[in-house]
Amino acid sequence: MKDKLKNKFLGINEVSDDKQKPLIMLLAWLVFIGVVFGYVRTNNASNSNNNTNTNNEVKVTFDSLSDIFNKYNNYKYDITITDLENNVVSFNGYYIDNIDTGSKKKLNNTINYRIEDNIVKNTDTNEVIENLYENYLSYFFVPSNIYKYVNYLKVSEKEDGNVKKYNYEYIYNDKNITFEIVTSKSNIDNIKFVYDNLKYNIKYSVME
Repeated sequence: MKDKLKNKFLGINEVSDDKQKPLIMLLAWLVFIGVVFGYVRTNNASNSNNNTNTNNEVKVTFDSLSDIFNKYNNYKYDITITDLENNVVSFNGYYIDNIDTGSKKKLNNTINYRIEDNIVKNTDTNEVIENLYENYLSYFFVPSNIYKYVNYLKVSEKEDGNVKKYNYEYIYNDKNITFEIVTSKSNIDNIKFVYDNLKYNIKYSVME
């Protein structure tokens, strides 16, 4: 009562309860709309960020296997062959302009060789080597020969991050043979094949 008299004395008009109700409802609606608007903006911003992150995740585009193998005309090679007893034989060298120069290591023996016009010579003694590759499957030491063979086989492909794997199974000279070719965007990372209880692991590098 005193407050009303005070307000009247000061010239302040009291807002009746009937006039207060619409004002309170209006304020309530404004608060509600503000909350909804804020939620919508936050949600849209979150979705926008998610879309941006998704768009920023660039999918790796891999060259075709034929295009990749076509690069390996002149190349460096590193070949290891492992048997059931984990004995290892290795061939390391360079193939440039149809000339193969490398070394073969088996047990404690190393042979340095050069192959030109299908003639294999020991570069230390200049003698002809009759059986450098023994019974190893040397046909698949050459990149183009690998591609020629697997190109007609049924393949299982799998992308794993920045690499793509090609797997093949078939019969070669009446024995099972399996290949796994691992590539990055435009290069051969590694090739493995298993044949006649021997595991072959091959790495190539392009030589300009």
